[in-house]
Amino acid sequence: MNKLVHMMPYGKTEVTRSEQFVWDWQYRRLEGFMAKLADCISHADSGNQRRLVKAFPDEAQAIIDFQSKEGYWESVERKVEARKAHNEAVREAKKMLEEL
Repeated sequence: MNKLVHMMPYGKTEVTRSEQFVWDWQYRRLEGFMAKLADCISHADSGNQRRLVKAFPDEAQAIIDFQSKEGYWESVERKVEARKAHNEAVREAKKMLEEL
């Protein structure tokens, strides 16, 4: 399996919990409490966002970074897409091995 991973063009791609949260928020994949939390963080002023960071550090910081860091969203999208491509390549490699 290690040889197959080296053959794959994308390598191993790690997406952090924060990045996955903001990606899910942007593509409306969150439900229930997490969807409401994301909406709350995104609509809060900076003082209340700082308070939310104390209770929900990963989630709040991800949305703050989305709103304020140049290039953050593009970076998250690239990482998530690279991970998807990597996972697809792994599935294809496994399928090829099963056919042998």
